[in-house]
Amino acid sequence: MKSTKIQKPSRPALTLGKLALAVGLFAASLLATGLFLPADSRPSFRNLPFGENRFERSQRNTVLLQTEFAQGSGSVVARRNSAGQTRLFIWTAAHVVEHVSKCDAVRILRADGAKVGITKFTAYVLARDTKKDVALLWLVATPELFSGVEFESDEPLRVGDKVYHVGNFFGIDFDGSVSTGVISQVGIRPRMEGWFWDNLDQTTSFAVPGSSGGPVFNDRNDKVIGILVAGPLVGGSIACFVPTRTVSAWAVSTANEWAVRGDWCPSDVVLNSQHALEVNRVQHDAGSVIELN
Repeated sequence: MKSTKIQKPSRPALTLGKLALAVGLFAASLLATGLFLPADSRPSFRNLPFGENRFERSQRNTVLLQTEFAQGSGSVVARRNSAGQTRLFIWTAAHVVEHVSKCDAVRILRADGAKVGITKFTAYVLARDTKKDVALLWLVATPELFSGVEFESDEPLRVGDKVYHVGNFFGIDFDGSVSTGVISQVGIRPRMEGWFWDNLDQTTSFAVPGSSGGPVFNDRNDKVIGILVAGPLVGGSIACFVPTRTVSAWAVSTANEWAVRGDWCPSDVVLNSQHALEVNRVQHDAGSVIELN
């Protein structure tokens, strides 16, 4: 086989005009990546402790909930009681834990983004409202595995604001999936058969079975703006969520506002559980760990 000699093209002379253009483009790229912005204003690729980016942190604080009747998602919040002990709680959709008093809460273990195993805990239903479709659970788990999410203020986002959803698409197979979108409507109540929700917000974030109960985050600050409850509609391109303003009002009305705002929880909060005696005997659970092939 004959070898072909490739002649390198001659390098053009670098003029001052071209040099200025190159410097300008380089500076523009730095501005676009946010390297000149304050740390809190930089875009999503900025690193967080433990090598996580912000989406991975939200992913780590989202769990898969499994019952005999359903499966869905939930977001974990961390609180301290008067004794200084960390307690973990889960916000989810009421229809995910309907007809049960406890469920399995599964968290995927990851290394460098790849799944390496799962750890399973037990979560107990503390309070729920099937009409508003919200539920609060107590998660018996190792606190070090979760940093917890924060809730956004009760002020709704504007149409067009960027958001993202973390949910367990179809359960364990596509757990912790992240989908991005925008707010498309605020305060809707479609006249559809079987639609019982009132005053939901709508997003273009993708949702499928298993997404229910999962958090919707404000893309600007990674705070939870609602609990996804309705979807998929029209092939998953329309999803609706209970907004923070509704969750907050319900929490206040049921004396559970501590689970939305602040960093503390009542020391006797577990006494509200239907399984109070069982729950009070349980300390932090290390979980059962199963390695993935």
